[in-house]
Amino acid sequence: MTEKEMASASITPLLRTILICVHLWFSIGVDWGALTHHSALFHIPFPGLEFLRGDGLFFWFGWLAVISGVLALFNIAIGATATLSGLMSLPFILASVETRYSFTYLPTLAVIGFGLVGRERNSFPLIALLSSLYLTAALHKLTHFTAMLQWLPLHLSNLVAEPWSVLSPWLLQELATCMAWSVVPVELMLGTLYLIPKMRIYAFLLAFTFHSVLNVVFAGDWLLASVGFNILCVHSAIACIESDLRWSTLWSSRSARWTFAAFAGIGIIDEIFVRSGLMHGLLKTIWLYGPICVIGLQGYQSMLKSPAIRARGAQMWALIAFASLLLVWSLTPVLTDYTNQNLGWAMFAGAERSRPVYSFEALAKPCLEDLRLKPLFAIQEVGGKVVFSFQPYGSGQFLRDQIRSICPVAEAGEIHAGGTMW
Repeated sequence: MTEKEMASASITPLLRTILICVHLWFSIGVDWGALTHHSALFHIPFPGLEFLRGDGLFFWFGWLAVISGVLALFNIAIGATATLSGLMSLPFILASVETRYSFTYLPTLAVIGFGLVGRERNSFPLIALLSSLYLTAALHKLTHFTAMLQWLPLHLSNLVAEPWSVLSPWLLQELATCMAWSVVPVELMLGTLYLIPKMRIYAFLLAFTFHSVLNVVFAGDWLLASVGFNILCVHSAIACIESDLRWSTLWSSRSARWTFAAFAGIGIIDEIFVRSGLMHGLLKTIWLYGPICVIGLQGYQSMLKSPAIRARGAQMWALIAFASLLLVWSLTPVLTDYTNQNLGWAMFAGAERSRPVYSFEALAKPCLEDLRLKPLFAIQEVGGKVVFSFQPYGSGQFLRDQIRSICPVAEAGEIHAGGTMW
């Protein structure tokens, strides 16, 4: 491709490529060990499907997702390969749902949406994805609002950056409580604004502000930072699709080039010299979210100057199928009686707190950093021992096997009922 052709090329393929890479990492990369050898821990967490456990089916699903995803990266039959990669990874990640966070499914669903419209300019799948995420996440929290208010501040206090607890424990608690009360109105507003074409730029700015505040408060925690990055990528992809934003438009001013160079410089400084603390959260927000925000804002500004590009090309059956997939996914927590917070968009809703808590002790302090972000684990040091508490979907043995697979040195005692998660 010549320099002139690159300048006139659309920016949308770049964002699609980023989301495909993130999809492959979150859906397959985090469980690469399971993909390179058959895992007996695989099982589908739905009633009636317990027999699908430890068989090679998920192994082949995972490899099909990888192969088709790589082909999609090289823009080979993008409609078919992106759709296949996303669909094949869904059984693989559902089979290991107890070790995942629900928001890591977002890139996979976005890749399916990209695949269904192929090379055509149609943003409906991505709009439906974001709206369903925000609205159903808010409704799950509203349904269990009292439980959510009781435990979410405690959970946030455990994740919040250490400088906050050092500066003022009272401020830390108030900050966590404020976030618990504000998350539902913000999510409802975001989901509603994105359904109104002229209001999407405000939804984008609100999403950028919301995730930037989270990233700063939690000092650039990799999980929360990646969630915000994925969501903002989808936001920006919608703006680029609807405005047909080109590289020539983005690079039309010299200030844009200097801005991106500044983002790169800040990223290098942050990763080499800072790497932790509140300053890390601030700098990471600038260099990680900044470029995506500039692209999204440029797309929306182009739409304000000229009418949005009319959606075209996508087959109606494909759009209906994707909307049906999102509906089923959003209702999955209800259909499974909220047995797992990582299904649907029910994470942090508080419903799963009503399930029994099991715990066991470990004789040493094994690999705590590797387990810190595992969604169903809580880790406490009691009397020189490490106590693992969890709320399993199925048997407690499954969770204990997961711990031993990550930390072979964890000599676990007998599992017993009781204990608290936080």
